[in-house]
Amino acid sequence: MSSRSSAIRVGLGPIACSGHWRRTAFLSAGHIRQLREVVEDALALRALRAAADLEAENIDARTVDKLAEAVPELTSPRDIFNRLRETRDSPKHPLNAHFLDRVLRGMSVADRDLRWSEWLRVHSRDARADLGRLERRWRSERPAEAHDALRARWVIWTLTSTVRNLRDYATRALYWYGRKEPTGLFSLALDALTINDPYIVERVTAAAYGVAMAHQAYDADFEQALKTYLTGIRDALTTDSASAPTSHEVPRCGGATRPRPQGHLS
Repeated sequence: MSSRSSAIRVGLGPIACSGHWRRTAFLSAGHIRQLREVVEDALALRALRAAADLEAENIDARTVDKLAEAVPELTSPRDIFNRLRETRDSPKHPLNAHFLDRVLRGMSVADRDLRWSEWLRVHSRDARADLGRLERRWRSERPAEAHDALRARWVIWTLTSTVRNLRDYATRALYWYGRKEPTGLFSLALDALTINDPYIVERVTAAAYGVAMAHQAYDADFEQALKTYLTGIRDALTTDSASAPTSHEVPRCGGATRPRPQGHLS
């Protein structure tokens, strides 16, 4: 038996018989091309889903690309979004919140609602508890961590939920993240301007505006962060070279009114 057929045979054993997907995925990560060529689509998808459970160093760029393409179909035996919730805040993991952002940005609103927003609806109780924990974390005296920016990026995408109070929890959590890390929230708010769902833009802009209004005492660092944010809004929405032109009142007013809580903004 050739080494190629042996590898395939070993790889298919757990798929067909025992369901040890992690072991199968470890083999398929090294032989993904062979697997895709010889197994049925359903089995290939299950092996690909299993690859998401590997340690970060065992997931190569090609596997990440294939996972991104297959997210709409990776619903069993355990939905890929359950795994992405676990890896969301790991800076070095290829399936962190940036991966979710990449996948969801590439979907139409309808497709995203059918897949992601429906997953949020089914898991709304857990999602609310998760948002509550994040809010308490960001309201505490603990300093912000690098992981928090990734957590906040995940929270932004929960704003697509069809569950109203879940959107409220998410907006409030983002506000408290911004109180602790205004530069981080302002950066995320600017990045959200190009998302194809104006509701997300409304909510994140509202959180950023709340953070601006909460800073009544002069703070040089905050002044610079706010000026950068307001300039970014202006350039993205209202100039001739705008990257995200819109007639939507909320984001446009966010840049046009230029709130002045510091008393030192030009």
